[in-house]
Amino acid sequence: MTSHRIRNASSTPDPGDSAPTIVVGPASPSPDDALPTPPTRPRSDRRHPRVAHAALGLVVVLLVGHLGATLLWSSASNPVRAAVGDENLRGYMLPFFRQSWSVFAPEPVSSDISLDVRALPSGETEATDWFTVTDRDIANGVTHHLVPSRTYLTNFSLARGYFRAFQALGDGAKPAVGQDLDLDDWRPELAADIAATSDAGDVAVRSYLDHEEALNRVASAVAVAQWGEVDDVQVRVRITPVTPFEQRADPAPNPEFRFVTTGWRSPLPDSTLDQGAVDVLYGRGGRS
Repeated sequence: MTSHRIRNASSTPDPGDSAPTIVVGPASPSPDDALPTPPTRPRSDRRHPRVAHAALGLVVVLLVGHLGATLLWSSASNPVRAAVGDENLRGYMLPFFRQSWSVFAPEPVSSDISLDVRALPSGETEATDWFTVTDRDIANGVTHHLVPSRTYLTNFSLARGYFRAFQALGDGAKPAVGQDLDLDDWRPELAADIAATSDAGDVAVRSYLDHEEALNRVASAVAVAQWGEVDDVQVRVRITPVTPFEQRADPAPNPEFRFVTTGWRSPLPDSTLDQGAVDVLYGRGGRS
């Protein structure tokens, strides 16, 4: 802003000259105008360091917690692990953070496991060929992927858990497991037949039924993706021995496959599965 000041034309005023001369110019700076006023920092800028520190602290806490859980999961029994609880660790680590010393020495994994599915399509009289879910999982999430996905471990872990649950029943339960049950709700009858032929306790029987039901729901969705509507599905878990490390130089014999095959079952739809996503992963024309 400019100010107008009025003064005479000369330092010695002429008595006869009464008309003042108008000079336009900036006013003399006041003491308050001598220094510029610093800009006011927005309040949001002052909050940014606090938010960043809080976010960094949260990341550190999560990282330390994850590393601690991984260490406990991979370690032998100890008081800290007992205090946390195996079920709590299992619920956090599986299936995406699975860790096991069995990958390394002294006793690495000595067998491979895969999940096969076949079905009887609606209106057909002949069953389909076996479709290997595990091969499709590996093709979708591992092969030619710079950063492999661990989602394929979900079905892998389910198949391994099923095999262990089947072993816990003992050999006497094989006929009951292998029978065909064309019922909408086949679980009660299967439970009664296993209990009548197996020496396993109620906990082992329930564990097996839970695993077979879970496999059936997966198999039912995969069968629909492969062949459309189906009347019955059948599940097979296939175990392939791996040559032990100490025998790696010996001529490789033909692998002795082991199979655990359920009887034919009515499909169990699962409302929690996204059939559209299953169609993309396991539909015809996918990579195998």
